Amino acid sequence: MTKQEEIQILLQEANSLNVETLNESLDLILKANGEIIQSIYDSKPELGLGEVYIETLLIKILLTSKSILDLSKGIEIYTFNHPNKIELIDRPSLYILTRSIIECFLTLEYLFFNNLNGEEQIFRYNLWRISGFQSRQNYYENLKPELVLKLENEKKRLKKLKAI
Repeated sequence: MTKQEEIQILLQEANSLNVETLNESLDLILKANGEIIQSIYDSKPELGLGEVYIETLLIKILLTSKSILDLSKGIEIYTFNHPNKIELIDRPSLYILTRSIIECFLTLEYLFFNNLNGEEQIFRYNLWRISGFQSRQNYYENLKPELVLKLENEKKRLKKLKAI
């Protein structure tokens, strides 16, 4: 079987999927995830270096998943020239949100959910922070003074992190 044929089969399977039948199960999974996140929050565990981002990323996955679930139910659009409503599923938004979930999961995997020794995990965490700080260093135009100050502070932290 060629790659093109495999892709065609996957597309047919994806298009035949009835999302409505999955909504109830997905909603239960999201509620369970919310309970887990809340229990972690309530227990106030001692967190290691950067582990606060685990909660942040998990919450982002939860909220994004809920958005996907809601969008998958479709939206109603009314037009001036059409007497009935038009029901649509916003697939491009679903794709973007799905990508966001994948990126969060990969970040969690890269930083925390692996079998690396402590030094390697700290190195990855610092590299991740450096990447975030560095990507924002080019945003100086038309910024409020307090944001410029924040970027300057990040620049100093960036230099310290690179020195580690």
